[in-house]
Amino acid sequence: MGVHKDDCLIIAPSDLEVHNVYADLQELFEVTNKGPIDEYLVVKVKKQEDHTMKLSQISLTQQILDEMGFNLWTTGRATLALSSQILNRDPRGNSKVTT
Repeated sequence: MGVHKDDCLIIAPSDLEVHNVYADLQELFEVTNKGPIDEYLVVKVKKQEDHTMKLSQISLTQQILDEMGFNLWTTGRATLALSSQILNRDPRGNSKVTT
């Protein structure tokens, strides 16, 4: 029986811990190390100065904007939506039709 798994990340508090996990996996499986990540499954990964990671998905964001009809000339609203307000599906609302 064979199992194939691609695209796996090892994230740990220290490089030594990452190395140890990788070494353990090498003993059990055939693995390759592609080095530090800058993109993973279409998600851009950027290490911040405060040692956090910023994840962004520009292509998905652009796809959503395109499907909603937003472009360079689309203007926003002066009143922002409340971040504390939970939005629910409108069961009587019209379905979005894509062409």
